[in-house]
Amino acid sequence: MIKSIFLCSVMLLVFSANTMAHAIRFEVEKHYPAVTVHAYFTKTSPLVDAYVEVFSPGNEEAFQKGHTDKHGFFTFRPDENGNWKVSVDDGMGHFDRVTVEVSDKFFMNEESIKAEEPAKAEETKIVSDDKPEEVKQAEIPLIYRIIFGLSLIFGLTGIIYGIKAKQLLKNK
Repeated sequence: MIKSIFLCSVMLLVFSANTMAHAIRFEVEKHYPAVTVHAYFTKTSPLVDAYVEVFSPGNEEAFQKGHTDKHGFFTFRPDENGNWKVSVDDGMGHFDRVTVEVSDKFFMNEESIKAEEPAKAEETKIVSDDKPEEVKQAEIPLIYRIIFGLSLIFGLTGIIYGIKAKQLLKNK
């Protein structure tokens, strides 16, 4: 009986820790002339106003510094090919780095875009006036997480002491 309760308690703690943990995830889009990095915990919980540093290939000094926008996006314009490093820090213990490979093919798009610009200006049409959907944050407030953690601790403690008291009564 005690082993099964202990096993259930451990499983509950393990699975609740995984659901509460936040790992930074990245999506990278490369469209000449810019590279856009989307940093988020989940699709509905972006890294808002996180500090970002971009390092060009082979350099220790930051090429660009800034913050993500309200949707977790940060954009930079690489000026050479190679592996660019983008580090993101939300200032609350979440830090990660992603490497973005910028190849010669990325810069070849520059020549094709310049060649298409005069012809494209005549054909420009507004296809849709739809505004992009806003990303809504679905984060559990800190006070609820604290209450959950405390209730979990007190609940498990109560179960353990209840079992011990029952065993003491049986032994008398």
